[in-house]
Amino acid sequence: MRTNKQALTLQGELRDRQIPSVLHGTASVFNTAEAVDLRLVLHAVLEPRRVSAVRSALASDLLGVGAAELAQLVEAPQGGPMAGAMGWDQRLESFHSLRTVWEERGFVQMFRQLLNDYTIQDRVLSRVGGERSLTNLLHLAELLHRTASQEQLGPEGLYRWLEQQLTDDDQAADPVQLRLESDHQALQLITIHKSKGLEFPVVFCPYLWDGNLLRDSDKTYIRFHDPDHDERLTLDVGSDYQKLSGADVSWDDDGTPAGRARSEELAQHECQAENARLLYVALTRARHHCTVYFAQVKEGETSPVGHLLLGGQEPDSLDEDPAQRSRQRLALTKAHIATMEPEDVLDAMEDLVDDALDGLIGLEVIDDTPAPAYTPEREQEIDLAPRELSLALDWNWRTTSYSGLLSSQPHAALPQTELDGVDRDAVVEEADALPRPKESSEQIPLHAFPKGARCGNCLHKILELTDFATLNEPDGLDMVRTQLRAYGFKAKTWADSLRGALAGALATQLDQNDEALRLDAISRDQRLDELGFVFPVAGGLSRDGEHVTPARLAAVFANHASDPVPSDYAARLETLAFRPLQGFLGGFIDLTFEWQGRYYLADYKSNFLGATFGAYAHEHMQRAMAEHHYFLQYHLYSVALHRYLRWRVKDYSYENHFGGVYYLFLRGMSAATGPSFGVFRDRPDQDLIEALDALLGGVPCPS
Repeated sequence: MRTNKQALTLQGELRDRQIPSVLHGTASVFNTAEAVDLRLVLHAVLEPRRVSAVRSALASDLLGVGAAELAQLVEAPQGGPMAGAMGWDQRLESFHSLRTVWEERGFVQMFRQLLNDYTIQDRVLSRVGGERSLTNLLHLAELLHRTASQEQLGPEGLYRWLEQQLTDDDQAADPVQLRLESDHQALQLITIHKSKGLEFPVVFCPYLWDGNLLRDSDKTYIRFHDPDHDERLTLDVGSDYQKLSGADVSWDDDGTPAGRARSEELAQHECQAENARLLYVALTRARHHCTVYFAQVKEGETSPVGHLLLGGQEPDSLDEDPAQRSRQRLALTKAHIATMEPEDVLDAMEDLVDDALDGLIGLEVIDDTPAPAYTPEREQEIDLAPRELSLALDWNWRTTSYSGLLSSQPHAALPQTELDGVDRDAVVEEADALPRPKESSEQIPLHAFPKGARCGNCLHKILELTDFATLNEPDGLDMVRTQLRAYGFKAKTWADSLRGALAGALATQLDQNDEALRLDAISRDQRLDELGFVFPVAGGLSRDGEHVTPARLAAVFANHASDPVPSDYAARLETLAFRPLQGFLGGFIDLTFEWQGRYYLADYKSNFLGATFGAYAHEHMQRAMAEHHYFLQYHLYSVALHRYLRWRVKDYSYENHFGGVYYLFLRGMSAATGPSFGVFRDRPDQDLIEALDALLGGVPCPS
């Protein structure tokens, strides 16, 4: 095919005949039926009170409500046997719900709910060409989500953006080009331009009979290379020349601007040359077999196949001027073909076949007999009867994380976030029994900010995305608003106070002996965010051949006591209920940074310990660290960072390069209070880290 339009037309014909196909090309996903349907649906979500918008959305192929069912919905607004499982009122309510989700949680969450509420994926895939439709739909959703995030667009702005894309004819950029659906047992449709340099076993060329040289739009402003001016690219604007330049235009006898006919002939000549080049490309893509279709239709004489096969003999006395020569050739070809009856065309084709070497060319006349229905080949039947499994499974071999080790139910399935090593911040009630220093009774800025995992995830994401030194700038506030909305919080209520509180945390002195060490003094090239790790627990074996167990972890901590870790913490570790560990241990370190040649790890905690700064004094943080086994977490993360630095830092030594650990209780941090509140610091003893490393690595532990 020459154009994407031809490819799309052919794909539609194949789809009607139940023939699967996939399309390679540069067509825009916004020029698809799925884009039009999605606009209808988003309009209804945006204006759920507008009945006409909801009806149009329901009647779209995307939601698939037929005319009869739509009429029944209006007659039975509460649902029931006439209206099916969901009545008109329920459907209106579903669009209201989708609008709320879009406003509060973002486009992606709304789109997921839309897919689930209307079982869109199952219905789309049940249709012929369903894979193509679903690919387009998911591609559109991805583009909308990306635009909403990058441009920070709300529902109205994103809908207007989609409308603009649907009316924009210039959509050639890679992100919006149609993606390839599954090509399993499917015909591949590809334009000649796209096929250059490729090879296929069998090739069909259905449009080489098309002889249209210049479209109407090409004749408005004619582009050609002028042989009288060293083949310089020239644009003939015709009668618009007088309008553009103010100069008078001279006219030829035929009523066209002077030189217009010559410009068109040169452009047609270049188009014919390009068609001949594309003919060569098309005919040389096949490895084994190539089928070319030709018909004696209007402008067939200027088609590459018609000009090549039916042009007749070219006389020697052609004009030297390229434009004149092209016009003479075209006139001769037209005159020759005009004298040919269909039988003459067939005779010319048969002569070509007879002259071919060893029967390499064949000829088949296509009549009006319908082609037989296509029936996909049945795949080889596979015996799906289950086989008996007689192996003994080792349930101790697994990939786990810090969160997985805390599971009190050894055989329970963990949430995916815990399997991925993402920890959840806990909510710890204020410990009023512990003394509060008088000078720390001031209320924390985020005393009213919501608690729980969603809050923690939001704070983590903001700190991951922000440049610590520029959070107070306008872009920082915009980013905070965006993330609040993404996690379901009201940006108008919380953006200013949250940005201020986090800026205060970033400006907090972290080390009593180093006034300069603050997060906002750490540049982007000094930090790694969400450093992921997975390391093998080498066989999961300790020195005497036993797996890593809670008791063995406890023994390591008991043998290497330190001031930051409570004396009874080893006993707490023995109460863990994880299965003996073997396999892999993984997780993510919130922040890894370098400061004055040493490397540190930091973990952000959104735990609510109380409403005043006094609740975030060292003794209260220590209790929270013990209750939620953050001591175990940061020692495991220290082993991971220790192993990482051994690989990445030349002449690495723990003493010279490992700086320590910071657990940052964000609610209790403030530039005014410094490291006294909200900052938990430790630098684990090297012997402890090496003993833990040895236990997890399956090598003899130091005594």
